[in-house]
Amino acid sequence: MSTARLLMVQGTSSNAGKSFLVAGLLRLLARRGLRAAPFKAQNMARNAAVTASGGEIGRAQADQAFAAGTPSSVDMNPILLKPEKGMMSQVVVSGRMLGTMSYRDYAALKPELQPLILQALGRLRAQYDFIVIEGAGSPAEINLSAHDIVNMFVARESGSPVLLVTDVDRGGAFASLYGTWALQDPADREQIVGFVFNRLRGDANLLAEGYAALEAKTGVPVLGALPHLDDLGLPEEDSLGLERRQRLGRASRSEIEITVIRTPFISNYDEFYHLERVLHQRYSEAPRDGIGTDLVILPGSKRTLDDLEWLRDSGWAEVLQERAKAHQPVLGICGGCQILGRSIRAQGRTFQGLALLPIDTEFTTLKQTEQVQTTLAIAHNASVQGYEIHRGHATRHDQARPFATIASGDTTREDGALVGAVAGTMVHGLFTTARTVEGLVEWIRPGLDHARAEPRSPYDRIADAIEQHLDLSTWLETR
Repeated sequence: MSTARLLMVQGTSSNAGKSFLVAGLLRLLARRGLRAAPFKAQNMARNAAVTASGGEIGRAQADQAFAAGTPSSVDMNPILLKPEKGMMSQVVVSGRMLGTMSYRDYAALKPELQPLILQALGRLRAQYDFIVIEGAGSPAEINLSAHDIVNMFVARESGSPVLLVTDVDRGGAFASLYGTWALQDPADREQIVGFVFNRLRGDANLLAEGYAALEAKTGVPVLGALPHLDDLGLPEEDSLGLERRQRLGRASRSEIEITVIRTPFISNYDEFYHLERVLHQRYSEAPRDGIGTDLVILPGSKRTLDDLEWLRDSGWAEVLQERAKAHQPVLGICGGCQILGRSIRAQGRTFQGLALLPIDTEFTTLKQTEQVQTTLAIAHNASVQGYEIHRGHATRHDQARPFATIASGDTTREDGALVGAVAGTMVHGLFTTARTVEGLVEWIRPGLDHARAEPRSPYDRIADAIEQHLDLSTWLETR
């Protein structure tokens, strides 16, 4: 039985570049002919992916597996926390929903989860040549260290060396690295084998004196600085990345303008990153941004009824209804599709939707998670793989045209609804290819000559930057 080599990436903060660096390292290892895989013990995100076995994992780990050229599995992310209302989180263990609980209840469960985490990592080590492990948040959160199961706990128990990455673009990078190192227990400091600066916009030579001083204080080498790489379109691990996307918007040259409604409980918004790179797209909470735009997308939701109430209170519901009357395109995905329907049956009650689609939804305790092959009516029957991840069962009425046809195993079924300029689907991840994007554009603006655009692979760009700017020969050399 082979035992994979390990390398762990931890950060000085959330959104420092851990997922980014792990994805690039995995692509680099794959290019060198190694069987590599990602691992993250615990992930907190509303962006989830579905494995071939039907289990849920963090979207970032699924994309990292793709970067490595390997199928995703629940062992790559054995625990997924999906934040809900009132400081509660849905807890997914080994790909299946365990329940919804408070942090206190979840913390009490952690001793039982520790062996499960190590077993999952052990199974991966038996299958691959190299595992790149990702931490979460920062190991310097000493108020949480007693309950840690994702950062130094994993490094200690597995014996993995740790790279510590910081975002130099934020400022305070040297203090962040030194402070994070200094706050570790002496034994844990020994696990840290290198510092990495990320998102450098200037001349790396200007950091040289700082490198020397940091190395003198810690004994840990600085391995280099990665440049700021724009327009990668990788999924974010937390809401900080979405904050940046909402603030900056997109500078695409496309004539098509799309507004994604940023509801309070938006989920699976990573599926729009491809659209974001080839069309002009923004995330917005303001109803005025739904006026005059080519398409409004109502995304998935972690709390469908709460987001429905917010849409009514904020004025978005009125904007969507006016768009439907004016035959201006509106697209609802998963929870968004349910909200656009006539009714939602949940908690023993029936709630009125926006009634823009002839769909009724009933929530059940059974959660459907499945990869599916989908044929899109608006894309000239183009076929694309997507995924379902929902508890609500949506039923279409009035012989409305289906939005898509789903092939699942040996059976086919119709999905969603398409009525005039309003559409809805229960399937995520549909607009990730040039052909389906072209179909969407044709539906939005018939007859528009829109060039086929396929973004460059972000993983090779990151791998190239790692090879050029970081000295990782000691840690990536093969046995």
